[in-house]
Amino acid sequence: MARNLHILFALEQAGLASREILVTEQPKSVSTSDTTPVDIPTSPLENTQNPAGIRYRIPAAFMDMLKLQQYGGGCIPAGRMKLQFMGVDQESGRVMVYEKATLSEAPPWTEQIATHLPAMQALREEGVPVNIGMMYLKRGSDADKAWRVVQFSPLYPEIAYSDIPDQLRPFLPKSTAAAPNPAIRAPISGTPKVIPPKVVTLDPQVSIAGFPRNSNQVVTVVTPDQPPFPAQGAAVHVISVYQGATYGATHRANQHAMYPVRITVSKPNTLLILLSYEPVDWQIHAANNAQPKQVLVFGYYDSRVTFSGSRKVPTTIARTSELPLKWKISVPKTPTKPTEEARIDIAQLSEKLTGAKPDGFQTSYEAPSAGFRIDNQTSRFIPPGPQKPSNDAPLAILQSLNRGNAGNRLIRQNYGAMNDGWSNHAYTAGKLYFEGTIDIHGAATRHAFSNIGLCLSRDGKSAGLPGAVLAMGYGRTYQVKDGDVFGIAADLDQHQMYAHINGAWLTGQPDSGNGIPLAAGKLYRACVFASGSSRKGAPPSYTSWEVNFGAQPFVMKPPAGYGAF
Repeated sequence: MARNLHILFALEQAGLASREILVTEQPKSVSTSDTTPVDIPTSPLENTQNPAGIRYRIPAAFMDMLKLQQYGGGCIPAGRMKLQFMGVDQESGRVMVYEKATLSEAPPWTEQIATHLPAMQALREEGVPVNIGMMYLKRGSDADKAWRVVQFSPLYPEIAYSDIPDQLRPFLPKSTAAAPNPAIRAPISGTPKVIPPKVVTLDPQVSIAGFPRNSNQVVTVVTPDQPPFPAQGAAVHVISVYQGATYGATHRANQHAMYPVRITVSKPNTLLILLSYEPVDWQIHAANNAQPKQVLVFGYYDSRVTFSGSRKVPTTIARTSELPLKWKISVPKTPTKPTEEARIDIAQLSEKLTGAKPDGFQTSYEAPSAGFRIDNQTSRFIPPGPQKPSNDAPLAILQSLNRGNAGNRLIRQNYGAMNDGWSNHAYTAGKLYFEGTIDIHGAATRHAFSNIGLCLSRDGKSAGLPGAVLAMGYGRTYQVKDGDVFGIAADLDQHQMYAHINGAWLTGQPDSGNGIPLAAGKLYRACVFASGSSRKGAPPSYTSWEVNFGAQPFVMKPPAGYGAF
């Protein structure tokens, strides 16, 4: 509500909306001809002495101009995007192009709105980062292959108000009294920056992201030569929470209120990495003059840092969305449990940011009311070792949250567009092989999410599509038929995945180096996705999978050196 009030007030100041003041209806007495008093209600717009609220009206012409009817009331067009190339990187199965978007052809009234809306002001003055994902795909015939955009993600400034505009407070006394203190203001995003890129010429025989390339292609790659925040001998301590300590207050997910996290540091020469999803007030107390050497704060929403007992400490505060552009570093999903996956993510993040492994790692969903302590009693971080399959380990079995699996068979069930299943084993190293047979009922073109491959492990199960490395591009099920056998050869030592359909390898033979890239050191599970659709009056259409981890003879002989999953 607070956010919408700021937007409506900004529209009012630009002359695009009008405000009406509502008052509590109070009966007033009048006399009839027989002198009997009669109560007549006061019009809710007659005076402002007893306000009960406000009402905004946007004329139909402005509604059309602002495209509010077309977009459902949440999007205000600010102008056209002008893109500036910043760099390119590769992720699992795709190429990521980083751009900076600035406004062009902006309507004049956006300047008036921006005066009262910092997020719009940031958009106008600084632009926004844009992440573009591309894959080398074909539509139909092999001759129709091209680099196609599969992701276009502008990272707009967040409008995250929790207070009431000053000019509206007299008319909304109850809402004003209930607003959090301190108020959360809309953050103004910084200008996207990147480390100066290097220009490299790609080998025409080498594929990137698992897809072929043109022979004369030159690509700019963002490559940092050293960590952006060198530890220089300081002990790195990581603290990660979803939200601060609420002290019993009701946390409303849509308000993103800022709660505190108390940290007492009594260990000298430390570097702190502080992670959160919700806005956090990080309150750092340096006991015995144990001043941290540096503090790094990253979150999905903006946070702040306050110090006591120490001099000013060099501090960097940024959103997680800014890190790929500024430092070519991606922050993992905010850990809230000390799982094996979280320890792997934290170890990699610490090394990328500081060049050093963490000395300590503490995490919880909500920060404890007593806060965290960093001293000589803090548990030391044990770096995760490689998770390799052993010869005497039992074969994997398929799991699914939706109970869509019977043994190692996964069916769609009635769970939306898809149902996923994954192996109970997860590994960071080794060479493994498994197969999956696809069972198609109806039109395969309607099963866009059906797939097989490797998924990142998260909290003891599959992380689903994010970070997944799959055999087929999205929507390519039209290329397969009922009964086709897929083979997945995972080379976790060289960070490559190879896939075949009925023995025909899709990107090259195993160990050729032409597989689909995997993230180094990450914990992967075998995974499958069963998909389908239903239309009124049409017969059911769906796919299912029968997965073989080695309990039965494989249809195709595993590549040399690859063991059963």
